[in-house]
Amino acid sequence: MVGINRAQQHRNFVRSMNEQGILDHHFGYLETLQSDDNPLYISQLLGSFFRNAEAHIEEITRYMSEARFNFVNVHDTAHQLKGASANIGGCRVALACQELLQACYNKDKEGCFTSLERVKQEYNILHENLRRFCEFERANHAADEARRCRH
Repeated sequence: MVGINRAQQHRNFVRSMNEQGILDHHFGYLETLQSDDNPLYISQLLGSFFRNAEAHIEEITRYMSEARFNFVNVHDTAHQLKGASANIGGCRVALACQELLQACYNKDKEGCFTSLERVKQEYNILHENLRRFCEFERANHAADEARRCRH
């Protein structure tokens, strides 16, 4: 009963993120790749995504604070962040990155600053929700392991 309840809570949490537009169908695809051989696959993948995304955001911020604004470097790094976000289903982050890419293309410095703030905001929302997802996933894994040990 508890296991079914946890599984349903898990599905409801992911469904809620989908309904809010935080995640899209790509995240569901990642869930199909998880197996009993690697039950924490998604948590591990997301940990890597978080580290890389935060490094990209720091890099973009640094490029934008340089005396000579380098639209090419901002664009290239934002493009990498957009791709990584889209690959894990972070559609709102990817959309915010697209806005930043467009501002770079238009050589709109103010638009870049505005778009970067949106990227940061959407990333923080995604990060917080996926951090909770990972905590939930680890708790489920620990409960499953404890149950196996008792049998």
